[in-house]
Parts: sequence; C-alpha cells; structure tokens
Amino acid sequence: MREWVAKRVARWAGTSAEGGSLRAPTANLGIRIQEKDGSEVVLLPHGDSFDLISGKAEYYVVHISPKAMMKLAWFTIWTWWIKGTWFGFKLDAWNWAMSVAIEETMYRRLRADEQRKAASPRRVR
Repeated sequence: MREWVAKRVARWAGTSAEGGSLRAPTANLGIRIQEKDGSEVVLLPHGDSFDLISGKAEYYVVHISPKAMMKLAWFTIWTWWIKGTWFGFKLDAWNWAMSVAIEETMYRRLRADEQRKAASPRRVR
C-alpha cells in the first residue's frame, strides 16, 4: 500500500522529462534574461537548489542589473517557491515518494539476491 501511494505522489508532485521519466517538481522551470550588453542571466532550479549562470559565451560577468534582479526575485518567489513547490509542500512530498521508491527497490534487490543464493547449488569439496 505504501509503495502504491508513493508512486501516485511521485507522479503527482514530479514533472515529466523527455523520456517519460519523472524529475523533481521544479526541474522544468527556469528563466533566461537577456541583458542590454548581449550577456545572459540564466536561473535553473534543480529541486531544492539553483544554478545561476551569468555571462556571454566566453566571458562571465558579475553585474546583474536591478531589472534583471527583480525578474529573478519574482521568478524565485512566485514561479519557483509558490507555484513550483507549493511553499515547499510539493518538494517534501516528492522527496518522501523518492525515498519510498529507493527503499522498495533496495528491498526487492536484496530479496532477489537471497533467493538466487538459496537456489544455487553449493559446491562440496
């Protein structure tokens, strides 16, 4: 029963990737902001963390304009925290469902190994 509930929670909380696999709730969110000088600011969430990439193809810049920072703040608060994680609830549900899935997989593998060992004939010398 627990595994059945965990699969439903993972399907509900996660997002579908290209191959049909499930990813963390905010994995399909992201924002790309084009600066006036041609550089870009990119914010990519990965569940409970972010990658912030700023710069041009070969040169990284450290200045982010106030307008870009406001867009980043809006994205972080509204799109990621409120809509993407439902104030963290959706992310907590996802983490719980993944821990159940890992636990069940490990249990099945251990049980299969034990059955394989029990079924294999023992050599007597």
